[in-house]
Amino acid sequence: QVPYQSLNAAVAIIAAIKLKISNSVIKEGLNKPLQIKQRMEIRRSKKRILLIDCYNANPNSMIAALEFWQKFEPELHHLAIIGDMLELGERSISYHQEIREKLLELGVNNSSSVVSVGNFAKNYKAENHFSNVEELILSDLFEKIPETSVILLKASHGIKLEKIIGRL
Repeated sequence: QVPYQSLNAAVAIIAAIKLKISNSVIKEGLNKPLQIKQRMEIRRSKKRILLIDCYNANPNSMIAALEFWQKFEPELHHLAIIGDMLELGERSISYHQEIREKLLELGVNNSSSVVSVGNFAKNYKAENHFSNVEELILSDLFEKIPETSVILLKASHGIKLEKIIGRL
């Protein structure tokens, strides 16, 4: 399990104990892989590894996804295709700017390893920015991705990044 899920696991354990669920059943449940389509789903496509998280996005889940992506198979080329985090209200711009700061903090200062999609995502300051997925699809970006890459797809569902999965 990834580290950011520790708090969720702790809450689940406490709830299970309160419900008098046995330790063996709790342990079994925690060890089961959680696989929800398009929620940090790991898929292989040719020689590429896709980390697909197109279901939902907020600052915490974006940071967790970026941290996981950066550490996953570090010897391979890494590309993050990240989009808008929707429904964040008045702080939308500042939240997107915080993600840019996190990218810099993680050492992802090579902007060619980040592609952004969406209106707010331009605040990530990626070298390759697209207003929407259709614009990305019409670009020649897919031909430029190295054959052995770890590719993160992360955005709110409304950005529709799942449309590009088959092209990767």
